[in-house]
Amino acid sequence: MDGLLYRIKAVLRDEFNADCIALCLEAALVTGSGAAEFLRPDALALFEGLLQVGKSRCGRLRPEQATALFGDCASRVASAALVPLGDGRWRGLLALGSWDEQRFHPGAGTLFLGRAGELVGRALQARLLADGWRARSDPSSAHEG
Repeated sequence: MDGLLYRIKAVLRDEFNADCIALCLEAALVTGSGAAEFLRPDALALFEGLLQVGKSRCGRLRPEQATALFGDCASRVASAALVPLGDGRWRGLLALGSWDEQRFHPGAGTLFLGRAGELVGRALQARLLADGWRARSDPSSAHEG
């Protein structure tokens, strides 16, 4: 799973020409050496409304949001694209940050971002299922989350 998450970040950074990328997932989804980078319940909590609506958006972030997503790079992020991930059984957030305030402006279209999020979500879901993960709504689940 770690390898897949790092590859997703690299591809999206290149394809969207983003200056920084954050991929935040629920705690039950990731374990292993890279888990700390991707397990970000603090960041997910700051975007609860966006996650509930399930629609991508672009624009500026509040300072606490930028810090939760991008850490040391937060002060340089002038615009961001936010893409909710998940299918109702798990959730996460993909964030692309740019030093350019016009790169991900509020009027930017989000159709391509949404499609990219669907592909990322499907890749993650396939990997989770291959690893034996069960949705938290599944009563036979061996994992809580």
